[in-house]
Parts: sequence; structure tokens; C-alpha cells
Amino acid sequence: YMQYMDKNGDGVITPDEQPNQDFFDKLDLNKDGKVTYDELANPKLLADWIAAIREQAVTWTKYLDRDGNKQLGLTEFKGVWITGKQGPVSDPAPIIRKHFTRSDKNRNGFLSRAELESWFGSLLAAGYGYGVEFGNP
Repeated sequence: YMQYMDKNGDGVITPDEQPNQDFFDKLDLNKDGKVTYDELANPKLLADWIAAIREQAVTWTKYLDRDGNKQLGLTEFKGVWITGKQGPVSDPAPIIRKHFTRSDKNRNGFLSRAELESWFGSLLAAGYGYGVEFGNP
């Protein structure tokens, strides 16, 4: 995670490199205004991240899986990006298609829960927040 968040490569993450203050505060375990690799490697923090990622994947799959196959097709996946909308939306934008294609590791045209967890994990690693910024459906 450090490689994504440490924008200037100095080995620590500062608030200007992680603009989500709530997320930064959760990472800065000793409250010294910077996040080190040791803080990121804290077992409790890692366990919390994994739990948040799994919770997001389960929640969004239940909410968007309109055909009940326990995986998301591209049209269903677009619903993750549309906060406040009910159900899937047609005509996914290119960025959504790119995220979907990269996440569909077995190339079957669907995202399994494990693939969705991996996608949420990549967002978290890129600094999009503790539990991902999409909120709850």
C-alpha cells in the first residue's frame, strides 16, 4: 500500500499525500502526523482492511446481483459506481469497463465475490478510503 500512497517516495505518508483525513487518521496509529510502513503493517489494521473489503464485496453483490447468480456482470457492476441509484444501469462508461475487465481474472464475463474483493482491495490500496468511498447501497 505504501507504493500507492507515498507520492514523493520518502518512505512515509503525510496528510497531503492522503487527502481523506478520516482514512489518514486511522492509518496514523501513533498520531505523529505521518504514516510509516510499520503502521501500515499493523496486524489489526490489516485485519480491519480485509474485513472492510469483504463486507463491501458481500454488500454490493447482494444489492446489485439482479439475476441471483452470486456474481456481477458488467451492467450490474456499473451500479457500484452509481450511488443512490436503484439497480444496474446500462451503457457502462469506458473507465468502468476497464475496471471490470482488469478485475475479471478468469475472463468469464462476471466478477465473483473474490474478484470483487480484489477490486475493492485495489481501491483501498490506492488510497480511496477505509472501507472504500462508495458507501453503502
